[in-house]
Amino acid sequence: MLKNFFKNLFSPNNQERKKTKIVVIDDLGTNRMFFQRVLEKRGYTVLTANSGEDGIPLVQKEMPSLVLLDFVMPGMKGPEVCKVIKTDKGTKDVPVLFLTSVDAPTDIIACYEQGAENFLTKPIQAGELIKHVEMILDDYKDQPKNK
Repeated sequence: MLKNFFKNLFSPNNQERKKTKIVVIDDLGTNRMFFQRVLEKRGYTVLTANSGEDGIPLVQKEMPSLVLLDFVMPGMKGPEVCKVIKTDKGTKDVPVLFLTSVDAPTDIIACYEQGAENFLTKPIQAGELIKHVEMILDDYKDQPKNK
């Protein structure tokens, strides 16, 4: 099983994954580029925003299968963005994965209290990112999306 995981780690099933949109919201361009490159190499369609203020309308318009969200950003912080996504009727079922350098227990709790599915601490390795993204997508693949 582990052999298959590593064998398939970067061999995309492009037909299925290209239909899967992931929105990355992070204020650092290097982070956005890294996450986008890793996920697109895996075959996903990736859209990015550099702030919560830009990310929320993108999520509402595109209805992605997953949002990757930074915790610390200028303007709206990650938990505020997550709360908006999770309280909006149209996007409340979109899963949110926090990717951040913040690891204080109170901050982690804040993410989960706003409805996040999981929390990963940076720096994040490509394999770790893919594993968590695919676990969340597998958990949500059979759930209907609200439009």
